[in-house]
Amino acid sequence: ASRHDLVPALTGDAPPARGRFRFREALVIMQIAVSQFLLVGTGLLFRSYLEIQRIQPGFDPGRKVLVATLAAPAKDGVDFARMADTMRAIPGVLRVSFTHSLPLSGSGQLSKRVMIPGVTREAIDVGWMDVGADYFGIMGTQLLRGRDFDRQDSRSAVAVNLTMASQIWGSADAAIGKSFRLDGIDYLVIAVV
Repeated sequence: ASRHDLVPALTGDAPPARGRFRFREALVIMQIAVSQFLLVGTGLLFRSYLEIQRIQPGFDPGRKVLVATLAAPAKDGVDFARMADTMRAIPGVLRVSFTHSLPLSGSGQLSKRVMIPGVTREAIDVGWMDVGADYFGIMGTQLLRGRDFDRQDSRSAVAVNLTMASQIWGSADAAIGKSFRLDGIDYLVIAVV
């Protein structure tokens, strides 16, 4: 500022310095481009947030549940009924159940091929989750028809979700009491969730 006479530049009488203007124009264009990129990104993030709020995970996400992971060698076998009784005896424990993977945990569902007598001619893929007695009650999963598993149920009692009940048998009511075959075992539908 001390070396140059600023009055002509401020009054607009100074000859234009073309190099400076090109640099400034480039900066303005870059700022606009970056701003548009950030604005579009923010819009997409906000839209994703709104979509996530509409997800129905199949359980009550506001429920307070303590989850513990069990790491046991598969060959030893685990007596889940005895373990559940031991855990229920702990003060403050209200209910206990088991599953091989929690919803939205990222561990993934198993996919199994099942035959549905009178409905499908070939085996179809279905998502499969092993769960214990009272699992749906603990997780806050809404039972639409039927009942939750209890300790007297055999391993061949299953619950299906509303999507499967509707697509295979037409409705939740029609699914109760139906069966399907997996690995030579007939499974009986006792609930629609």
